[in-house]
Amino acid sequence: MEDQNSQRQDPTLRELLEQRICSLERRLEERIQGLEKSFQAHAVAHSREHVLQEQGNDAAKVELNRRLHDMNQMREQINVIQENSITRATYDEKHAEIERRIGNIENEQSSSKGKWSTTALAVAIGAALAGIIDLILRWIGK
Repeated sequence: MEDQNSQRQDPTLRELLEQRICSLERRLEERIQGLEKSFQAHAVAHSREHVLQEQGNDAAKVELNRRLHDMNQMREQINVIQENSITRATYDEKHAEIERRIGNIENEQSSSKGKWSTTALAVAIGAALAGIIDLILRWIGK
């Protein structure tokens, strides 16, 4: 009987195994709950990451469209400038033509000044002679 009492006081193998299994089940349940919480947190963070990624993509699209618009405007301005511009060869040709015209005008003015100078000199000499003749005639008439 003593043997039975000592056996009853000492846990049986079955009781030890049941205790161990219960302990493992509790630990497993706690671990599962921890993993579920971690998974939920990860799922929330992951969905937030997708939202942020979408917002970033939207902002990038807006910025890209703005830049493309600005580049199109600049291209239009360049096209207008090109339409209103001439080539260097055309510029050089027109510039040379203008220089020739200016040279011709200067030559004509020089010729005209020379002609007018000669005419003015002749008039001055004629006036001087007329004055001298008038003096001589007055002197003779006295």
